Amino acid sequence: MPGHRLPACKYGLVTIDKRQGLQKTREAKAFRRKRSQTQYIQPHGLAEVVQRYLDCPSGTFPWFLAQLDSGEMPACPAIVQVWEELIGQIAPCFDSPVKRAAFAILWIAIRGEGIPNMLATTFAEAAGLEGRQQWALVLSSSARVSQVTYQTVVGVRYPELVEPTPTGCRFGRFVTEQEPLRGGCLPLFWDVPQSNMHAVGDIGAVVEWLFATNKFRPDAKSRLAILHNRNNMVNLFKASCWVTNSMDSVVSRGVTTCAGMTAHTVIVAQTRVGFLTGRRKQSFRDLPQEEQLVQLEEAFARATVAITRARSLCIIMGPLDMKGLLGAATVVGALMYGGGCGPDLLTSTCMTALFKVHRLMLSSYRCSLQTVA
Repeated sequence: MPGHRLPACKYGLVTIDKRQGLQKTREAKAFRRKRSQTQYIQPHGLAEVVQRYLDCPSGTFPWFLAQLDSGEMPACPAIVQVWEELIGQIAPCFDSPVKRAAFAILWIAIRGEGIPNMLATTFAEAAGLEGRQQWALVLSSSARVSQVTYQTVVGVRYPELVEPTPTGCRFGRFVTEQEPLRGGCLPLFWDVPQSNMHAVGDIGAVVEWLFATNKFRPDAKSRLAILHNRNNMVNLFKASCWVTNSMDSVVSRGVTTCAGMTAHTVIVAQTRVGFLTGRRKQSFRDLPQEEQLVQLEEAFARATVAITRARSLCIIMGPLDMKGLLGAATVVGALMYGGGCGPDLLTSTCMTALFKVHRLMLSSYRCSLQTVA
């Protein structure tokens, strides 16, 4: 209204990039960089973190607990007594680092006498960027994605979580599915048309092909999700017959609004490349190196979310993009599935296949899709 002014804010003006939905403040950028600063550990390394909170004078109970946790000395009578008080009349079990760390955490949570203050004193500590709080626990199992998808993401984004063994690499354990599901990523190299409406028709052709071999249902774990990397395509495809006639078994979302959702099969539809793998324009190359790294981290984080929404297959549909996580998923998917035509795509051993319009659709939409192994 004329004559009214916005109230003053002591924190200053917060600007938002409407295209990405990301705050552009210095604090927000620093928070999004925390992945490279935070120490990510798996449960078998939790004992190392517990040591930070048991730094107490020699002879105190926390000191004895720290010696037990590190494996430097066996359980003393005081620890056995506390075990009986907390656990019961069961023989103490400290035969693995995880069990010793779990007992130490239980004592800290229930009693914690004599240990220093554990609370974060700054926002940086609370965010896991500084001090004893600079760590994050990553559970080595996933109930949503298949093993091959999880290993692709971990191998590219979190190589520090890969544990080398004499026979290979250990990426984690996985929840057993009630029924076997085809997993991983399938690349569809797409000659994207200039018209957005023609692009909607191309995506719809792939939806029809998937419906010919799958039965999707409206519930979260059984539906088909199309995730777009451009916001203007979300509503265009949502208004198409492939969504409106699906009885909620097909959903259309943007890659920036799909965090937390689950689908049986996902199509990541890229009408342009760069949003999920980092910008390539001159304006990006002119930015300072630090700002480039921030934007790349944001892009790779979006890609991680996009390709891990599917319980079964994630189809990466778009122009060839071999950068970052999508590039790794493309290589793994091509090696895993090869190529093929029509309904036999996922089982064919053909090295190269060009999807023709008469193979994919009955209408006259323009479609040129290619898969390469």
